[in-house]
Amino acid sequence: SCIESILPYFVHNSAQSKTLLRLKLEELFLLISEADSDGNFLNFLQDIFSQRKQDIIELIEGHYHKPVTVKDLAALSGRSLSSFKREFKELFRVPPMHWIMNRRLEQARKLLLSSDKNVTEVGFDVGFGNISHFSPLFKKKFGCPPSKINKNLR
Repeated sequence: SCIESILPYFVHNSAQSKTLLRLKLEELFLLISEADSDGNFLNFLQDIFSQRKQDIIELIEGHYHKPVTVKDLAALSGRSLSSFKREFKELFRVPPMHWIMNRRLEQARKLLLSSDKNVTEVGFDVGFGNISHFSPLFKKKFGCPPSKINKNLR
């Protein structure tokens, strides 16, 4: 009966109908939650939320080295910019661009230590479009410029 009472609100397209629809849907979720003595409904909702977290992790790992903006990442994830930033910060405890910059620098260090690529190649490989921006950030994080990474450490 609750579902039948909701259907008319899908037909009407007014601000008042949207508000009432939202209230009716909240009522439906509460009724389902109260009737769910085994907790299956809540587990289902948690699974959905957990999958959304995994989507952000996969997305950011696949795109950190590309020239994308946080707005682009939000769109790719199917979230609004504010939702993406909020969920990202809950997951990683830092804002998206801070995490991306740190990940790029860590990857650059690994590449400098393990490959024969020069600083410019490594900078471009990890997503820096401007090497003059890359070098000072690298030095600030690791205490030495990328050109001074000891080749003997390889």
